[in-house]
Amino acid sequence: MNGEYFSSGSWQRRCLVDLFQPGHVVKICAPMVRYSKLAFRSLVRKYDCELCFTPMIVASAFLRSGKARDSEFTTNCVDRPLVVQFAANRSQDLADAACIVSPFADGVDLNCGCPQRWAIAEGYGACLINKPELVQDMVRQVRNQVEHPNFSVSIKIRIHKDLARTVDLCRKVEATGISWVTVHGRTIEERHQPVHYDTIKIIKENLNIPVIANGDIRSHKDIDYVRQFTGVDGVMAARGLLANPAMFAGYDETPLQCVRDWVDIALEHGTPYTCFHHHLMYMLERITSKQEKKIFNALSSMSAVLDYLYDNYAILQEVSFPRKYVSSSKMTLQWVAVASFLYAEIGFVLFLCLPFISPRRWLKVFNFRLWEKIASYWNRAFLTIIIVLVVLFFDAIREVRKYSMSQVIGKNEKMLPNMYDHLNMKLFRAQRNLYISGFSLFLWLFLSKNQQMKNSY
Repeated sequence: MNGEYFSSGSWQRRCLVDLFQPGHVVKICAPMVRYSKLAFRSLVRKYDCELCFTPMIVASAFLRSGKARDSEFTTNCVDRPLVVQFAANRSQDLADAACIVSPFADGVDLNCGCPQRWAIAEGYGACLINKPELVQDMVRQVRNQVEHPNFSVSIKIRIHKDLARTVDLCRKVEATGISWVTVHGRTIEERHQPVHYDTIKIIKENLNIPVIANGDIRSHKDIDYVRQFTGVDGVMAARGLLANPAMFAGYDETPLQCVRDWVDIALEHGTPYTCFHHHLMYMLERITSKQEKKIFNALSSMSAVLDYLYDNYAILQEVSFPRKYVSSSKMTLQWVAVASFLYAEIGFVLFLCLPFISPRRWLKVFNFRLWEKIASYWNRAFLTIIIVLVVLFFDAIREVRKYSMSQVIGKNEKMLPNMYDHLNMKLFRAQRNLYISGFSLFLWLFLSKNQQMKNSY
């Protein structure tokens, strides 16, 4: 469990039930495996998300392994209000996990809605909607063992085909003292079928605690419709937020500023490349063409993604690189020196190293009939090589100008390790192109002069 940025005195715990006020719909980021982690939660909070859930964490593994705690639950002092969602099949596991996270979060949520086969086989997720007594005991144990009186306990469920069973489950957990219920309006068997908002409406009418609607919330219009139709107290979005993290702020599609914010936040948090790239794939889906999607989705490295964003959206203009980690002036002078030397080298080679090389001379070097057929083309071939190397050289100079430290303008004064690696990679590529071009020209000069010396004997 990574709470290195957390200070217990930096905020006061609040009762999350107070978020639910008459006439107001609470906007919530759903628990999403691999996606609703700290970096993404930080992003959606900038765009009017009022409550965030962590990805689902298996309580037994969380208790058993310190590595699992460190990798699965990461937070900081501004990551609130926050609910940690657990998958559990034993009451004590859930209670123990809740006690561990209680100093760092505002509540826990029991996953009673995951329809995946592995979860149901292990007794987690959606199979719990058929075990109301076990769910009641889990809620009761958390209530009894967590010391903080404002600590919330909630469940997220799917619906039964028999509506009466779902209503009965919700009434039983309400009597146990649950804070609210989140209802995903599909059965265990349903995946992409329409959400049963009429069922959510009936559940809301039969409970006195807040009810949150989940399923197919993909735009601000959907929020208004669901609120008006069902009367729920909150809406929870998953795929809608992945595609448009600024949805709760009223944007119909992801604004470029949101993409810039994601790059800043992801680099600051050291987000793994796969997660970083996948989030961008979702965000750019609605604002890019089919051909652009194909190109962007095929990118395979952080540097390639940042290159694409810079070239197409000028995203990297917002990212800075602090002087305390590298001297921009020294870096620039170093590359000016390298470039100047190789400018001189190119001029020297072009001036001295383009003598006419006769076919006879080359036939002495390559005593094969194959060379006899193509010997007359060697001058053109070498001229082409020279042109390619000159193009490589100017491309390298362009890279240096684009990525040298003095050219990077931004506002963030924090160290961005991935950005540091990216810039060094670009400078290394430029250096590689310069040295390859210089070495190739030198090698050609050496072979040419060596042949001339042989011919003189």
